[in-house]
Amino acid sequence: SDHVQEGQNVALEGQPIAEKINTKAGRFLEITREVTVSDGRLTMDIGVPGGTMNTCVNWVRVVQNI
Repeated sequence: SDHVQEGQNVALEGQPIAEKINTKAGRFLEITREVTVSDGRLTMDIGVPGGTMNTCVNWVRVVQNI
């Protein structure tokens, strides 16, 4: 959070949850999403393929619903 982060992208299980998000210095963005994991592994993609932006993830909380 020490500096501006521009164009952040995050996807879970192939579903975009943050696209081109900008955050100001000293700020965090919190997003809550429910996704279905069918193979037993949560897949998280950060950034964009071939991109030059600096996407940062500080933490992930996983809650299993049965």
